[in-house]
Amino acid sequence: MFKRIGIVTSDAEFSGASLAALAAGPDHAGHSGTYFQAQDGNLSAVRSARVSYDEQRAAKLWDDSRKLVGLTAEEEALRLA
Repeated sequence: MFKRIGIVTSDAEFSGASLAALAAGPDHAGHSGTYFQAQDGNLSAVRSARVSYDEQRAAKLWDDSRKLVGLTAEEEALRLA
């Protein structure tokens, strides 16, 4: 059912090995910010959902999150530094 709606699950061994390869493997150096998707036991770089590129939504999410966690002005300045 999950596959039909676009949710793909993997076993713990594949997930762990994939995460380690993406985080520390030389094949993925320089791919910061890249979205990867597992399909048939392989990882592929794919474009994330269109909504994830909406800068206004991203700014609103940041602002709402900042308010919810009580981020101080000093902590906000560190983000921008």
